[in-house]
Amino acid sequence: MANERVVENYLERQAVERDYDSNVWHYAFDEEMQRWVATEGGQRRSIPWIEQRGDRSQITLKPLPSQKHLRNSDGLDIRHLVLDEIKSALRLRLGERFARYSYQVLPGGWSSIDITRAVSKASAVDHYLARHNLEPEDAMYIGNEFFRGGNDQPLLDKFERIRAIAVNQQAEEIPSAPNLDWGGDRGELSAEYHLTEVLQRYAKAIVAARVSPQHLPVPVIRALHLDAFDTKIREQRKFHDLLVTPNGPEQFALRRKIICLQDELLREILDRREPAKG
Repeated sequence: MANERVVENYLERQAVERDYDSNVWHYAFDEEMQRWVATEGGQRRSIPWIEQRGDRSQITLKPLPSQKHLRNSDGLDIRHLVLDEIKSALRLRLGERFARYSYQVLPGGWSSIDITRAVSKASAVDHYLARHNLEPEDAMYIGNEFFRGGNDQPLLDKFERIRAIAVNQQAEEIPSAPNLDWGGDRGELSAEYHLTEVLQRYAKAIVAARVSPQHLPVPVIRALHLDAFDTKIREQRKFHDLLVTPNGPEQFALRRKIICLQDELLREILDRREPAKG
């Protein structure tokens, strides 16, 4: 009941702190402008956080004040409470048709919620890779909501070979995914750090290619991806050693598994290098 009251307050804009948005918005769709508009202080203006795109495959709602979604005395993420309320309302309104949207109602930002039809950040990345003729391992994705129900999570479900970096999340919140790395919890500063690393490596790769053009370096993003895997392997081995008895059966089983994987990789490499027969 307490959570329901919190949701009702936020939906009705009655939960007010000193620095909360104080305006109450009244949304309407202007057919002539083809935009959502709101009336504020007697002025009618377009509002950017509610959009209809293309064939109306996406609607973005902004039910919360900007960047205040965590400000609640109980430490609750109000956005997810409102998200549950919106899903319940859609399920009641759409009936069986809600199945089309059940996995497409996601947080879209600090204070917004997206209702889409087969549109997500994963589909945007898929489109970008295809348009630029790139493989997933040629790309790096930075996000801050890699949890079940977060708007970055669909990327992990769709791409196994892309490198994803979580910023603005605590390390313990990062799910165990092979292609996801914790990149710090400072948001934009953490993202800037990783982007700067890409640019620095790229500058060095250009110099290396000029000095020795016959030995081109590994593409920068792929090299970073490989380094991230190596780091994760080392860290997981250390953690594994802390959890199991030294020289116990688990240690032997792990090492045998690693040897088998290395043997399999070597066989694949040697097979590719064998000269064609005949």
